Amino acid sequence: MSNQSTSKKEGQGNSTLVFPSHLAGMITKDSSHPHLHVRHNDPQSPVQEIFLPVPVGITLGDGATYEGLDRGDFVAAENFKNKGAEVMSDADQLAFGLRVAKNLPGLDKISAELMLKNRVATNPMTEMVFNGNAMRTLSLTFAMTPRNSEEANTIRDIVNTFRRLMYAYKSGSSGYTVRYPALFKLVFYSGEQESRFFPIFYDAYLTSMSTNYGSQTGNFIQVDDKQSMYQQHAITLEFAESKMLTRNDLYEGDEAETIIPQSNINAKMEKNGAIKNGKGLVESAKSQANQNKSKGD
Repeated sequence: MSNQSTSKKEGQGNSTLVFPSHLAGMITKDSSHPHLHVRHNDPQSPVQEIFLPVPVGITLGDGATYEGLDRGDFVAAENFKNKGAEVMSDADQLAFGLRVAKNLPGLDKISAELMLKNRVATNPMTEMVFNGNAMRTLSLTFAMTPRNSEEANTIRDIVNTFRRLMYAYKSGSSGYTVRYPALFKLVFYSGEQESRFFPIFYDAYLTSMSTNYGSQTGNFIQVDDKQSMYQQHAITLEFAESKMLTRNDLYEGDEAETIIPQSNINAKMEKNGAIKNGKGLVESAKSQANQNKSKGD
């Protein structure tokens, strides 16, 4: 690899990180080439957006929570109220009376003993009750192998950017309060269009991050005269959406009848400051190139 100074701080002077470095060229050649665009809402970060290849592992977790509700006492009380004691057997009446009596102070053990002696047990008539949908999660695993010192530094900066934005920071010198960590927006693209074949995920927090600095055994790669690294880094990122979603949030239409999730690409993130609307990688690269040209002139 060619020599390159690593004295500058991670992300300093480069608000956009792209890996691999020729990703924009790959998209230009293949208008459907998939990739991931990551933005966040922390205006103080030196890195504002990251472009990455499609992860080697993508897992989207959906869920719903239920719990059992015992309706036996309620059903018995309704039957007694509406139809009278004649619809209840002797065992029903005994069990119902003892169930009521056990709620009185000191009678719970006596009630249980009488139920045991009469060899009678109540039918709980348990039914499942919906409590809500679980907060969705997204797990992404990347395997990054640098081809040169520039990409080695980019991998380092990407790892440190995610780690930095995952942590809260003190809002004052005392440290009594902290500001929320960054909120992320993750959008999968096919070329310059949002993909409909990868997960559509809503604004999320980075809840877990693990980095295997030596995921590929073998020789070290010399980054420059003083620094070396393993041949490959493996990074696993776990995200959780910032709010619980309904079907209407996920799918377009008042009745939520569509089958394809609706885009979240232009929705603004309210916490930690506003963020700019995202641009495609090629458009962003062209804009940066024009700015650099203007500075040169």
